[in-house]
Amino acid sequence: MENMSRKEIDDRYVTVLTHNGFDIVTLKESSVSDEQGYRINHRNYDELFNTVKEASNQVDADMRKNNLSQ
Repeated sequence: MENMSRKEIDDRYVTVLTHNGFDIVTLKESSVSDEQGYRINHRNYDELFNTVKEASNQVDADMRKNNLSQ
């Protein structure tokens, strides 16, 4: 099975929610200069979301629109 994870997501990140099979992650520890927000750990997503809800809503919208699957 092909790995669909983003290569930039590594052990510095922690999964805060798995939504419909998609891991929503954030940095475990961050400083002021680091990104602040949440990412969807899937190669189709490059966006940084302000909230977990925004990220999960994007997954839902894309699944409805494109019949996207993990």
